[in-house]
Amino acid sequence: MQLQTLAYAISGAFTLLAIILSGWLIWTHLLYNPSAGIRKHVIRILMMVPIYALTSYMALVFNESKLLFETVRDLYEAFALYSFHCFLVEYLGGQSVLASTMRSKPQMTHVFPFCCVQPWSMGGKFLRQTTIGILQYIPIKLLMSIVMLITSLAGVYGEGELMNPLVSYGYVCFILSASQTWALYCLLIFFHGAHEELQPMRPWPKFLAIKAIIFFTYWQSIMISGLVSVGVISEKWHIGCPDCWDAQKIASALNDFVICVEMLGFAIAHHYAFAIEDFLSPSGTAGVSVPSSNVKAPLLANFMDAINVTDVSTDLKNSRNEILTKKQALAAKFERLNSSSPGGGMF
Repeated sequence: MQLQTLAYAISGAFTLLAIILSGWLIWTHLLYNPSAGIRKHVIRILMMVPIYALTSYMALVFNESKLLFETVRDLYEAFALYSFHCFLVEYLGGQSVLASTMRSKPQMTHVFPFCCVQPWSMGGKFLRQTTIGILQYIPIKLLMSIVMLITSLAGVYGEGELMNPLVSYGYVCFILSASQTWALYCLLIFFHGAHEELQPMRPWPKFLAIKAIIFFTYWQSIMISGLVSVGVISEKWHIGCPDCWDAQKIASALNDFVICVEMLGFAIAHHYAFAIEDFLSPSGTAGVSVPSSNVKAPLLANFMDAINVTDVSTDLKNSRNEILTKKQALAAKFERLNSSSPGGGMF
C-alpha cells in the first residue's frame, strides 16, 4: 500500500469518527437543549469539528481544489468564534441585561500588548467594543479569503513564503494574525469581565475548547509552512503521488492530515465541555431559566434555526449602535414618544 493511500485511509477513519461523535452531541442538543437562543449557538460551535475534519479531508484528497475547502474551513472558524461570544451573551440574559450587569463591575484596564488602548467604561460601551472586536474577524477573514483566491489564481500567493515581499502570503498571514489576536483578546476580556456570572455553566472548558481549535490549528499551519522555508520539509518527503508534489504541497497535505487526526480529540473534548447536562439544570443566571426536564422540539426546525446566519448580517449592521440597559432603552423610547407628540414634545 502506498503511503499516500495509507494517509487517506487513516485521515478518513479519524474524520468519520470525529463526525460521528460530534453528530451524536449535536443530535443530543437538538433534542434536549430547551433554550432556543443558547441551543442555536451551541450547535454552531459543535459543528466546527465536522466542518474542520471534512474540509481538511477533502483538501487532502482533492489537492487541486484544496484552497476552496480550506477557505470554507477558515470562514467557519471566524463564524464559530462569534457564535461563542453570542452564546455567552445569550446565557447571561441578552445584551440589555448584560449591559446592566457590567455597569456594576469594577473598571477593567487593558493588558500588554494593548495597554495603550483607552479603557472601555463598564456597561454598554464595554459590551459593544468587545462585540465589535470579535465581529471584525468575520469580514477580515472573508476579505483575506478573497485575496487568497485572487492571488492564487494570479500565481502570486506564494503559500509558505512568509518573508517574500513579492507575494501575498506574508501580508495575508500578518493581517489575519492581527485580526485573530484582537478577536481572541476581546473575547478573553469579555470572558474575564463576566466570569462570576458564567461560573454555573463551567466556562473554562468551553472557552479552551474553542480557543484551542482556532489558535492551535492556525499557528500549526504557520509552523508547518515555516518548516518549508527552512528546508525541513522538502520534495524528498513526497508520498508517491504520480505528479511528485513540491514541498509546499506536501506541507499543506501534512497540515490537513494532522487536522483530520486532531479533530477526533476535539470531538471528545466537546463532549466534556458542552455536555448536555450543563444546559438541563437551573442556571441561576439573570435572564435565563433552564428547566431540568427534557424538552423535545422538532429536530429539523431546530437545525434550520442553527444554520440560519442572517443574524450575523443584522449584528454587523447594528454593531455601531449603542447597547442600552433596559432602563436606558425605556427612557430613550419615552423621549422619542414625547418628542413626536403634538405641541412640541408636551403631553
